[in-house]
Amino acid sequence: MKKPIPLVNLAKMHKSLKSEIDIELKKILDSNNFLSNKIINTMELNYAKKNNSKYCIGVSSGTSALALALEASGVGAGDEVITTTNTFFSTYESIIHTGAKPVVIDVNSSDLNINSNLIEKKINKNTKAIVPVHIYGKPSEMNHIIKIAKKYNLQVIEDCAQSHFARYDSKYVGNFSSAAAFSFYPGKNIGGFGDSGCVITNNKKIYKKILSLRDHGRVSKYKHRYVGYNYRIDAIQAAIINLKLKYIDEWNENRRNLANIYCENLLNIKNIDLLQYSNANIENVFHLFVIVIRNKLKRNKLINYMKRRNINLGIHYPIPIHMQTPVKKIVNKQFPVMNSYKDKIVSLPLCPFTDLKDIKRVIYETEKFFRKI
Repeated sequence: MKKPIPLVNLAKMHKSLKSEIDIELKKILDSNNFLSNKIINTMELNYAKKNNSKYCIGVSSGTSALALALEASGVGAGDEVITTTNTFFSTYESIIHTGAKPVVIDVNSSDLNINSNLIEKKINKNTKAIVPVHIYGKPSEMNHIIKIAKKYNLQVIEDCAQSHFARYDSKYVGNFSSAAAFSFYPGKNIGGFGDSGCVITNNKKIYKKILSLRDHGRVSKYKHRYVGYNYRIDAIQAAIINLKLKYIDEWNENRRNLANIYCENLLNIKNIDLLQYSNANIENVFHLFVIVIRNKLKRNKLINYMKRRNINLGIHYPIPIHMQTPVKKIVNKQFPVMNSYKDKIVSLPLCPFTDLKDIKRVIYETEKFFRKI
């Protein structure tokens, strides 16, 4: 049997960085300083600078990043927050954790990003914020979303968990909102060695509040201004993120190049539809490469066919937010686009360390499968 093709090749990534990783980890182990090590501040400064933002606050996960970004932006009990159904559950639960009510809406059929044309219909006197999710690495339609937010005096908090250094109108995502949440889950475009994340903001007041909230609401060792959380990032995660920052532009470019090869070769295969991966004013970072199989049964057969050939495909996400058990009883039922696509989408192997020959093998086996059926 041929060698496995993983969805994300972390083994190859970390093997290529091993000598650098060993140096960084030794520094931390020798210091015995795991929670207030200077590497945390260094990573935050470097990440903010790279993102053309004023402030970065490292935290324990992308989920805690979004919850802190919401709370520090003034979202709380009695508020409503509009977001998308096509996202990981953490987007929904982060809103819940602030005491606010998530209002979930459908997506565009072109790219499965939040449908900004539906936002105004859900705005009422309780609406406080909009949380666009830049899904799969492609930015949402921020010009329209910002226009709506200004019209109704709403906050925008970006969920950038899948979109590290994607651009919209030549500006990095995370800079369109009061605060933005990034995830450093290991499989992300920049991932750590466990759960971690960060909040990006250009607002000094929000920055200072999140600094305190992430560390038990402290302003000094035993003085607490807020009821906060234990949402700190540790030194090991910060060191790995700081190291990977040096390579992220190259890695994102590799993702785009491989995605283009997929597009060129899958475009005319019967039973496959491609999403709109690019627009004139955006730069996709292809956290995922998702295609649409026109028939659910064929999608499932393709996954099994590839599995027998040691090729790993994925589904992001098989159960949309509006169909999750804690959600489905309290949201509206109008999700025709996501309901149509949820059983047809499939993610193909793609990361900066996916070999070109592996991409060609995925394409070859996909073509072969659809010729047979």
